[in-house]
Amino acid sequence: MALILLTAGVGAFLGTALLTTRLVADGRETTRAKQAASERLELLRGITQAPPLYCAGLSDGTDSTPDGMRVAWQVRPLGQLTEVTVIVAPRARPVHGVDSLTALFRCP
Repeated sequence: MALILLTAGVGAFLGTALLTTRLVADGRETTRAKQAASERLELLRGITQAPPLYCAGLSDGTDSTPDGMRVAWQVRPLGQLTEVTVIVAPRARPVHGVDSLTALFRCP
């Protein structure tokens, strides 16, 4: 009887440990994706501040990070503002969706 209870307890523990490991890996991947999107937004923000083109120097594009994430950005002019959306597809879980950030830049 004790062996059956011990086996059930160990099985439950292993199931929980595996789930926790997967959730930690997903969280790490999401954090990397958000960092990549944030870094791309900062690069694009720098373009909006660079004379002589300012916001006219922005255009849609794609790139990848050194660790294999796909990064795409879309630029949409809105009068004196420009909306930029950065979309990141993490390498480990592209089927689970993508992460994105959107920012509005004021154009001088």
